[in-house]
Amino acid sequence: MKKRILSLCLCVALITGCFPVTGSAASNGAYTFIGGERPLVVVAGMDFTGLRMDVGTENERPAIEPITAKGIIKTLFAAGAAAIKSKSFDAVVDKGIDYFRSIFGNLACDNTGTSIYNVGSHEYPNALSTHADLILGGHNESGIAKRAVELYGGENVYFVLYDWRKSPLEVADKIAAAVDDAIATTGYSTVNLVCASMGGVMTVGYLTKYGYEKLNKCVFVSSTFHGAQVVTDLFQGKIEVDSDALYNFVDGNLGKNTAVSGVFKVLKFVGVFRGLSAIATPLIDRYQQTVYDEFLKDWFGYILPMWALVQPEDYEACLDFMFDGKEQESAAFIENTKELQAMMANRDALLQEAVENGVEIAVLTTYNLPLIPIYSGAVLNGDGTIETKYMSGGANVANYGKTLGERIINSGSEYVSSDGVIDASTCAFPESTWFIKDGIHVGCSHGSEQSDFLFWILGFDGQATVKSHPSYPRFMQSDSAQNLTPLS
Repeated sequence: MKKRILSLCLCVALITGCFPVTGSAASNGAYTFIGGERPLVVVAGMDFTGLRMDVGTENERPAIEPITAKGIIKTLFAAGAAAIKSKSFDAVVDKGIDYFRSIFGNLACDNTGTSIYNVGSHEYPNALSTHADLILGGHNESGIAKRAVELYGGENVYFVLYDWRKSPLEVADKIAAAVDDAIATTGYSTVNLVCASMGGVMTVGYLTKYGYEKLNKCVFVSSTFHGAQVVTDLFQGKIEVDSDALYNFVDGNLGKNTAVSGVFKVLKFVGVFRGLSAIATPLIDRYQQTVYDEFLKDWFGYILPMWALVQPEDYEACLDFMFDGKEQESAAFIENTKELQAMMANRDALLQEAVENGVEIAVLTTYNLPLIPIYSGAVLNGDGTIETKYMSGGANVANYGKTLGERIINSGSEYVSSDGVIDASTCAFPESTWFIKDGIHVGCSHGSEQSDFLFWILGFDGQATVKSHPSYPRFMQSDSAQNLTPLS
């Protein structure tokens, strides 16, 4: 990973010239907005740790049990003993399903999409200045909200946290409440909105239900506003351990120095990853249906927002696979999934209409991190969580570790990255979509240059584009500290 840091002079000029002084908000209690700034609403993404059993009671506890080394070892011993006793690997699978059900089972929803157990999340309506009990972390959406409080004052920042298992059209009500309160409290007629990860599809729900008239800027950060291949594949049973995807994942996460990476390359050359894939394939073929029937379909299949992430061309195939034999008992839920698919089908037209009516849209996308090698699409390029193609709103992206064809690379197009991986010309918003190589999912950690970049977009007077600032071109490189440099 390359490590370059912008010169001290440029950093000082950028920070002092483009950002308000942090102390101004704290000193007088009310930040005076300039340029394109407005009160800020941050819509969070999927937070597993935020889901709680018996919220607000003395019995409140995490909905998801912690995955511990002790628990894994105990399960492995139990599985081994059961396999020896039964002389069958089936017992190992059964014990594994039992273990994962004990971890994630509380998240299950019924065939209407309603939580089976008393699970919810803490929510913080109104401005953050009214929630002294909320401690903001330094990373991802929380880091964005924390920096916003420093810059604008807590009375001008809203943080929408929610139960991410609920329909985007239901979460839309919570986003609308934050937007309306910000407008009523600050006197502005519009707000800026940042949505991260799963917050992208929730924001599509808000726009669908409430329109765009109250938005000034909308920034999608590593978001799902164009769906996700991982859900599309899982809902069709496209589970596989591809040898290339497995190598990419191992090398990308463990091959942090040349020597270790070299070892993985040798292992790939001699066929170790092909061998592991060959071992996994028959096991998947044999036990996939059991895992789906006894765990994944009931736990995962009835979480409504997942169906908004399914790519439209695969929607019917996903329905057939996930609800085979349960169509009648799941009829109401299926109708809700169709409503979400209709929402996503109208998404691009709605966003384009918003732009034509003055809403400024920006898309922050990351790439060059391998995806989890358990589904067919894991060979795609991504940020370790979701695929760059969809995060960017439709860019032409080479598979991880590959480049686009010579015709595209040699075209001389300003939309093609210098590393030959991305052609941004097909994005929904090609002039206001940025690509950060080696950037982590969401990123924008408090105090990082990637955070500075986000707040530069929010503070820019008018529609920021990839040509608005020389330090923030269409394609950038991130290092481990989220420092940014133009991609060379």
